[in-house]
Amino acid sequence: MRSKWIMAGAVVAAVALGGVHQASAVDTMGVGAQKCRVFLNAIGGSEEKLFMQWILGYLSGLAVERNRDMLKTASLASVKARAVQLCQPDPDEYLDDVLDDF
Repeated sequence: MRSKWIMAGAVVAAVALGGVHQASAVDTMGVGAQKCRVFLNAIGGSEEKLFMQWILGYLSGLAVERNRDMLKTASLASVKARAVQLCQPDPDEYLDDVLDDF
């Protein structure tokens, strides 16, 4: 029973922090469910760390799904630079959608 409450709390927190975005048939939750513009504006601010943690988790999930260790030689700085590079052309794209091209 306790685990159900913990899961419910995690879902509420994720939605409160960033909402939910549906990319194709999959819902994405948390700060990455926002548009690139929000991520780009967070760089250098207090929310940058939260975005980077979300991005690393998302990319780790993609790596498992694709059976390809795309973070093996990456640094935090290089992941951030690539995410910025992917977001800058169209800040109105959703962060999770552009990261699919990582």
